[in-house]
Amino acid sequence: MREESKSHLGIAYLYTTIAAIFAIVTYLQLLFYNPIDKYYMKAFVLLFGTYAAIWFVLFKLNKKRNQSLSTIFKDCTARKTMGVILLKSGLISSFLYIPSSINAVSLIIKDEIDLSVIPSIICVLLFICQILLGLYLLKCKLKTDEMCKSESVIGIAFLYTFITFIFSLVEKLSQAIISCNSLDEYFLLRFATYVTILLVLYILNKKQSQSFVAIFNNNTIRKATGVLVLIEGLISLSIKINSVIDTIWLRGIIRDDVLHFVQSITLSIVGFIIIAIQILLGIYLLRSNKEKTAKHNIAE
Repeated sequence: MREESKSHLGIAYLYTTIAAIFAIVTYLQLLFYNPIDKYYMKAFVLLFGTYAAIWFVLFKLNKKRNQSLSTIFKDCTARKTMGVILLKSGLISSFLYIPSSINAVSLIIKDEIDLSVIPSIICVLLFICQILLGLYLLKCKLKTDEMCKSESVIGIAFLYTFITFIFSLVEKLSQAIISCNSLDEYFLLRFATYVTILLVLYILNKKQSQSFVAIFNNNTIRKATGVLVLIEGLISLSIKINSVIDTIWLRGIIRDDVLHFVQSITLSIVGFIIIAIQILLGIYLLRSNKEKTAKHNIAE
């Protein structure tokens, strides 16, 4: 149980550290090309305050288990799991920027480039760096590496991607229904990329003789996925709180647009419900013990 605890807490600590670094860099470049006002500063404080709190808790928990970033990095399973997750996230994000990237390239070719396209170019470069880092973590081999549990790496990646896909799909569909908008090209790109990645991970799990039930019943996979889902839910919660504060502040400026205000509040309520379910699911996966239950039932 102790080794299992060290494994999923190590993955969570590594994930939070890398995700926070990329988020900080992304926000700083956005602040550089936009006027710094109370909206940006509030969003910055809320988001990175949440990252800092999560990071500190994970730091303390890992320290109790004599785990530092360097020792976690030397864990082949944790390192490769993080590599797959980074690769997946980078691919999904970069594909979403295909339309803006094409527009930026066309402006550069026409020699009509302006400051408006620079943030898009920087974002794409950041996503490419994320993909390259993911590939490096996957390919990196250390002398201290023990036998890597490839079934755990692929299983965590599949279950985590599947759960985040479901929550993302529900959120986007609810937004489209409440706002009475049709699904745009960004949704279709995101959906197609998610489905493709899930299909690849499913095939890789099949090669490891892992069914969805086997993945779900594996304690290491469940707990690692649970803590990752919980962290993502908490980050989404801070972003949603920021969105609600913006809606309230803008309500004082846009007094006549009642319909827009009602839609924003409705979207926020639905969003909070989705995030609450995500956080509860993460806690459930983190706390439940399928292998122990199975052994107990066999004994009976």
